[in-house]
Amino acid sequence: SSGINAEYGLICLCNGNNLGIDGGYFNSHYVDFYRGSERTTVIMSVPHDGWKRPSAIADRERGCYDRSTRTCDWDHDCSGRKDPKKCGAVTGADLWSAKLAMEIREKIAEVTGETPHMIVSQLHRSKMDPNRERDEATQGDFKAEYSFDTYHGFIEKAHNLVKRTGQPGIHFDVHGYSSHPDLWFELGYLIDNDDLDAGRLRRSESSINALAGRVDVSFE
Repeated sequence: SSGINAEYGLICLCNGNNLGIDGGYFNSHYVDFYRGSERTTVIMSVPHDGWKRPSAIADRERGCYDRSTRTCDWDHDCSGRKDPKKCGAVTGADLWSAKLAMEIREKIAEVTGETPHMIVSQLHRSKMDPNRERDEATQGDFKAEYSFDTYHGFIEKAHNLVKRTGQPGIHFDVHGYSSHPDLWFELGYLIDNDDLDAGRLRRSESSINALAGRVDVSFE
């Protein structure tokens, strides 16, 4: 989520009750919000396992590249050449990441006694991508924009609930890949592959900068 508070570490991994009830569930604009325990400091988000492809929302497609500004115009009616290399839109969905996140959530609740907050996008990535900037994520489709804003609004709500505990929180962004062999598990810290291989580990540029600052362990 854009604008994540510096107090958080970010790691890339029913019906009826309202948001005012501990452990409640709410759905709006193709987004599910599962409210966790009052004292939980864990947030989970699932951006890319959506399955809904409503015809009322236009499919995301490659954008037009502007050579003068070196930027992409993501509007469906953009003028110029749609560039698949510089302005390609990733539309492939994750594999079972929502199910994985729910199982992780249940295990955390079992071990700690506190159930994490969880936000899940129901829209297929071909319709909206919550993990991109808003213009690339929605490409100007107002219904996709509603869903994007709802998704990040629920994340902000969860962050505010964690702040009420007076404790630092951690946010897991959960993904699932079919390309990894041997059932790999991957943890992402916003460290580039080349930097990781070369041992250039800059804590200040990592998504776990705040978390690393609270533990008596070397970042390396």
